[in-house]
Amino acid sequence: MSFYLYDSNGYVGDVASNKGLSDLAAYIRKHPDTEELEKLFEEGTILKTDHLMEELQLLGTPRNRSVAETLSNLIDLITEAEDVLIITQNAEMGKEE
Repeated sequence: MSFYLYDSNGYVGDVASNKGLSDLAAYIRKHPDTEELEKLFEEGTILKTDHLMEELQLLGTPRNRSVAETLSNLIDLITEAEDVLIITQNAEMGKEE
């Protein structure tokens, strides 16, 4: 399964596989001052704030190439997203029938 990022306007992009997101979450938990990112991973939603963007930049570049690619992708998607961020496995979220 994969995880997807949505904002208040709908689908933004594919984030990562289950393993990719799990590995990234473990990397984030090892860093201090990542409360907003941890909340996004735990609750699946958060407001996009300047502080959140600062937390992403403070993470640096992971040594693990896969984690680094997942983090880079997440940063790109969050940069593109609007006010509310939602990470979900529901690929059909927001689609009207």
